[in-house]
Amino acid sequence: MQAAPIEKKSKSYSPDEATQDPQGLDEPLQSLVNLLNETFEVSYCLMLCFDGEKNSKLCYRSQTTFVSDNLLDLSYRIVDDYQPILLQGRPIVFYDRDCLFPLFVQHPVKTERIRSLLLVPIIYQYSYLGEIFLYSCDRDRQWSEHQLELVRLLVEQCAIEIVQSQLKRQIQQQKSRQKLLWQIERKLNSNLAPEIAIAETLALVGENFQVDRVVLFRLDEKTSQIEKEWCSSDKIPLLSTLNISLWEELRILTFKKRGKVSQFDCKLNELIVSFANVPIFIKEQLFGCLALQQSISRKTFTLEEINILKSIAEQIAIALYIAQTQKNLKKLEERAKNLELEKQQSEAANQAKSEFLSHINHELRTPLTGILGFARMLKDEIYGSLNPKQQQYVSAIASSGEHLLSLVNDFLDIAKIEANREELFLETLPVEDLCIASLSMVESRAREQGLDLRLEICPGVDFCHADRRRIKQILVNLLSNAIKFTEVGSVTLKVQRQENRLEFCVIDTGIGIEPADREKLFQPFQQINNPLSRKHKGTGLGLTLSRKLAQLHNGDITLVSEEGKGSCFTLHLPI
Repeated sequence: MQAAPIEKKSKSYSPDEATQDPQGLDEPLQSLVNLLNETFEVSYCLMLCFDGEKNSKLCYRSQTTFVSDNLLDLSYRIVDDYQPILLQGRPIVFYDRDCLFPLFVQHPVKTERIRSLLLVPIIYQYSYLGEIFLYSCDRDRQWSEHQLELVRLLVEQCAIEIVQSQLKRQIQQQKSRQKLLWQIERKLNSNLAPEIAIAETLALVGENFQVDRVVLFRLDEKTSQIEKEWCSSDKIPLLSTLNISLWEELRILTFKKRGKVSQFDCKLNELIVSFANVPIFIKEQLFGCLALQQSISRKTFTLEEINILKSIAEQIAIALYIAQTQKNLKKLEERAKNLELEKQQSEAANQAKSEFLSHINHELRTPLTGILGFARMLKDEIYGSLNPKQQQYVSAIASSGEHLLSLVNDFLDIAKIEANREELFLETLPVEDLCIASLSMVESRAREQGLDLRLEICPGVDFCHADRRRIKQILVNLLSNAIKFTEVGSVTLKVQRQENRLEFCVIDTGIGIEPADREKLFQPFQQINNPLSRKHKGTGLGLTLSRKLAQLHNGDITLVSEEGKGSCFTLHLPI
């Protein structure tokens, strides 16, 4: 008969750790042992069987006899020595007078005065479950075929009872674990603060798995720290007060195992401590681990327990993620409130600035209009002729007044845009008419400087959608600047189509602009420091205003320039 191999004898199978008269065992198993003892009138009846996970053995003995550690040790030794025969499902009969007893157990045999032994393996559907020992001390027992058949039937009944007992225990454990998972899920999904919910979850885990400590670690590739910790009693000190090097060991082990569950023993304050280390992932990123620690005795966690711990770790990961998300949301809400407050303050400041500039504009425009009107009247000599010096002064007054009026107008336009009070009146405009009208306004100035003024409209360019007055203002500003900084050569207005936008390019053959000065051009009150800029008056607001107007059209103005060879300012407008 084939059977699953049993493990070699290890410390988990030693007499010290086999459970004699275990608590809560099924009554049918104990009754069968008693029945075997009474039916065959043996001195000792002993049954050793694996528990559900086969990591230790349970010992049943007849109630009328006392099984010593010496006899229990003998039983283990015999099982180890005769494994091959037992795995075949064959019973073995030992007699004191023959040589079947191995030499290394001769002394225990004499101490217990054993005369014979019937050893029967317990096998159920190719699974090896344990052994039945029937010891006789009063005589050399002869076992008949009928007796052996009866023993076999009773052992088969033992096998059935063992399997049923294991299944019953597994069902009870599963119910207990499912209840634990339900309690933890309910706890983590409650209205408790995340820190409190996680702390109470660690307590549930520790109590259910009967360990000394449960520790939630936060780990990364360089550091480790304890987030939460639970201890079974006040007598067990917190891990955070004991051994920081252990944290480092956990961190190294966690990353070495690449996030897999691990079990290990380590020495902590002269105690051997057993650890089960379950990694915790948040959004596929390793957050840390859930560590269960037992220091009273070594503990090996079963596969089922490991799977339960994995499920718990996943629930804790979800709770940590929710807590992290809530914390981030609070930060975002706080930031949004601050931004809203800043926005309100900014809008109030812009409104105040707009009202102030509007008031100043009104206060400046009124006297300026009068000054310019009187200057024109004097310049036209309506009320009498002027001598050359007077004509010079009146012309200077008119020129300065017009410059000041232009500055005030630019101030007002920028203030309206920044206060979101500028409204565009969009319409479909013929590009050629728009360009000709803009060029006509700067034609006389270009002619005075001896510059060629050119217009190039590429094929396929016909209409644009824009505010007529504002687009014309942008083009005139760009053309005026080009003429101002070009001494010889030409100024060209070229219009072309690029994908989903129109490009109005103002190209000159002037002095060009140094790279260091290009960033200053679109900032208010910034002018390039060169002889031509000192020669021509300017407010330093033209390009700033032009770019803001372009951006109101969902466009922009860009610059390409090479020092000494000219510049190209391009207005980009969406089609």
